[in-house]
Amino acid sequence: MAISDGRTIEDPHPDTPSHEVSLDQSLFGPPPRVPPVRHTRGPGKTHPIPPRKLTPEEY
Repeated sequence: MAISDGRTIEDPHPDTPSHEVSLDQSLFGPPPRVPPVRHTRGPGKTHPIPPRKLTPEEY
């Protein structure tokens, strides 16, 4: 795709023969659906003690 965009590509291994690779657009489909993250209500299992109340100076 870089060649079709007009950009130059430096060959990292100039001693080895390289070939142009053509990719079919059918290989690139939509990304898989990821289920939404479900957040539980209330404190987590690792936080059983609720936080202390803030004083007016801490606001």
